[in-house]
Amino acid sequence: MGKSRNFKHGLYSHPLYRVWTAMKYRCKTSRGIGEYYHNRGIRVCDEWQAFIPFFNWATNNGYQRGLTLDRINNDGNYEPSNCRFTTYPIQNGNRRKFQSMPKLNK
Repeated sequence: MGKSRNFKHGLYSHPLYRVWTAMKYRCKTSRGIGEYYHNRGIRVCDEWQAFIPFFNWATNNGYQRGLTLDRINNDGNYEPSNCRFTTYPIQNGNRRKFQSMPKLNK
């Protein structure tokens, strides 16, 4: 038997592969969690459409198990200049501010 036709990098079981697929999913779907990404126009940069460039960036820019991918500017795209790896408490402090709805006078 030869190699599988779909074999590309052998990193499907690496934790970063799940990070990458989740990032792409959030930006492609308009339902559920996607409404906070896709519906706001947040996209994954062209470079990161393939896994290996994302993997190389991540391993050279602070990825460690237990950290989470965070966009520095919450209105910006997933791209090298706008992403970092950080802890959950720091990421939770980096949320966009929601404006409250004005109260209607009755």
